[in-house]
Amino acid sequence: VIPEFVRVGLPYPSSKEYGKERRLDYTFTVGEKNSGKGQLFLDFIQKEVAPLIETKYRGEKTNRVLGGSSLGGLFTISAAYKSPDFFAGYIAISPAAMWDKGALARLDNEYAKQNKTLNGRMFISYGSAEYKPFLDPIISFQKQIADRKYQGLELLNYGMEGLDHAGVKSEGYARGLIWVWKTKVPEGPGGLELEIKGRE
Repeated sequence: VIPEFVRVGLPYPSSKEYGKERRLDYTFTVGEKNSGKGQLFLDFIQKEVAPLIETKYRGEKTNRVLGGSSLGGLFTISAAYKSPDFFAGYIAISPAAMWDKGALARLDNEYAKQNKTLNGRMFISYGSAEYKPFLDPIISFQKQIADRKYQGLELLNYGMEGLDHAGVKSEGYARGLIWVWKTKVPEGPGGLELEIKGRE
């Protein structure tokens, strides 16, 4: 149901301060101490990571997808505004829309003052059992961005019934990948169907 793709993860394997590293790299505003360096992280992806992958492997410059969960989801959506033509798709799983008293909603407000277009396919999700003060800003932002009706934006707002913040990733990424590559579904059978037909 999705095309072949190269997945690139950017973890913190040796860090004992995993949460602090995420707050530093995935936020574009200083909501608390040691945060707000998201632009530097985005620059790193654009200037170093993407060119490396697209030179050494078969990455496509016109088909980049960015995805993240929680603060990573906040970073993902923020990147759509900060660099609107670099990625073709965005997968934001339970984005931290409450960060810095609604910095994401403010970013959208500022962008909308001068722009009617936001290109790309975007998936924004949440779990219905998430902590309510974290959940409510996500739902509010989903409505806000949907109401914009940006030209060029194919948006899917998605809710996962009964899942909390720790349980949303597997379904979220599966549904998100299907959505962002909906127009690039390979022809013919795949997976188990292909395997069984190959043995007939």
